[in-house]
Amino acid sequence: MKMHWNTLYACDFFSVEALGLFGTLRYMVFFVIQLQTRAVEVAGIRVDPDRDWMKSMARNLVDPVERLLRGATHRIHDRDPLFVE
Repeated sequence: MKMHWNTLYACDFFSVEALGLFGTLRYMVFFVIQLQTRAVEVAGIRVDPDRDWMKSMARNLVDPVERLLRGATHRIHDRDPLFVE
């Protein structure tokens, strides 16, 4: 099976720290990158991502109307515990 780069996406998290009224908050930013174009889309931001939020993000990525992974055939991610199956 030949893999087309325009259908290959990767997703991961990075963190951003922000100073709030009650101290520092660490936001986890969930992003997706299309490997062919290197276009990055922020899919969601949350202080404490949990299983339900990640399920919601997965549904949003493959939504039939406004999906981010339009035409995707493969997705790459690491074994970070933030990713739930």
